[in-house]
Amino acid sequence: MKELRQISQLRLQRRTLLKALAAGAVSPFLPGLQRAPAVFGVAPLTQRAAAAGTGVAPLLVIYDNANPSGNPFGAYLQEILLAEGIRDFEVHPLADLNSTLLTGRRAVLLGEAAPSASQITALTSFVANGGGLVAMRPAAGLAPVLGLSAPSGTLAEGYMKITDPTLGAGLYADTMQYHGAANRYGLAGATQIAQLYSNRTTSTTTPAVTLAAYGSGQAAMFSYDLARSVVLTRQGNPANANLDKDGDGYFRTIDLYYGWTDLDRSSVPQADIQQRLLVRLLGTVMAQPVPALWFFPNAAPTVAVVTGDAHANPDSYYQTEITAMTQHSATMTFYVSEASNPEPSTLANWLAQGFDFDPHPYVDTGYDSGFNSAFSWFESTFSITPRTVRTHMVRWFGWADAATIEANYGVQMEFNSYQWGTWLKTSSGAPALGYLSGSGQPMRFADASGNLIPLYQQHTNLVDEFLAPGVGVAGL
Repeated sequence: MKELRQISQLRLQRRTLLKALAAGAVSPFLPGLQRAPAVFGVAPLTQRAAAAGTGVAPLLVIYDNANPSGNPFGAYLQEILLAEGIRDFEVHPLADLNSTLLTGRRAVLLGEAAPSASQITALTSFVANGGGLVAMRPAAGLAPVLGLSAPSGTLAEGYMKITDPTLGAGLYADTMQYHGAANRYGLAGATQIAQLYSNRTTSTTTPAVTLAAYGSGQAAMFSYDLARSVVLTRQGNPANANLDKDGDGYFRTIDLYYGWTDLDRSSVPQADIQQRLLVRLLGTVMAQPVPALWFFPNAAPTVAVVTGDAHANPDSYYQTEITAMTQHSATMTFYVSEASNPEPSTLANWLAQGFDFDPHPYVDTGYDSGFNSAFSWFESTFSITPRTVRTHMVRWFGWADAATIEANYGVQMEFNSYQWGTWLKTSSGAPALGYLSGSGQPMRFADASGNLIPLYQQHTNLVDEFLAPGVGVAGL
């Protein structure tokens, strides 16, 4: 179990956070990353577009699941926008893209795609007449409007470094990982915003992100697909699914990041920072600030979500934690293992004080059967419908298979991504703290086909088994 330290100005019980996310009132954020003041009270998409008098949203998101590389994650761009507080956009498949669909737009966000010649002409004309374009790993036919020469080769599983002091102001200034392949474009009029690196320290001569003027508009690109990179950074390496990579005898979420996350960058929310850069590029090519909700209520800079796992602990153990949290005007969530304390009446009293309780499934006999047993016991004993979860020993199944099973049980947010492991050390031998998943904010899972799973993934950053003296890794 964990005690909250005074690390934020606002604390949310995770059930409250879920409700706020569902209502569109909250978008998650990280401490220390700055952004311009947000516009509050953005109306739903259709109402907003109608109020603007155009009948369309100013930002158009285009995805292409039939792209030549077989990348299925293009539509995840919408999850990135939602996580960044942006609500005023429309999403369409590439097949819908034509000059009519572009009418009245301020900008297009184009996922990795293979647009036809007529679609390239429509996008080029759109930018020339004052529109904005941000393209992910763009096709060679878009090189002229982007101020690039045709790509020559690729660089997979590399790094990028933001080099532009204006668009990069306040963001991480050293190299960050990306996952997937990047095209190696040459500059032909565009300005480099970020540079490709072949490893953490070795730069290349090719850009990772660029910005160019074309006619009356502007066009930018990421040389890799940011959506794919964010999914793979957050959820780990699909090739590690069901493999005990660290040899501790169990497959856990931590194994998905083994040999995948650069532990010398574990302290950096790499995916989140690259998302911030995307939003800044959108504001630039739209030639106006992008209306966005702030990440937390009341302009709070940080939220601490506090949790603890309970294994047949006596009521006094709970009460010690509850008393400590109350002293900080905070609440927390307890994950209760099957057939253990507290008594239903005692738990009801703590619920009335604002504390939260959810199941802590054992999945030794199978993920689905473990959830079925734990959820049936929990619901029948306490008359509570669980909405969040953490499994015992942070066990996992598949790459995103476990997330699909959890969503089928009505879980809306899960906390199995866990900063823990004997091998979690930087090159200097220090503990690798922070953001193993490259993110400090909740976003929904995607499955291997790119479909959104209605379940938020939230990384657990500060873990007592990893940090507490005398406990270390022995407690898990």
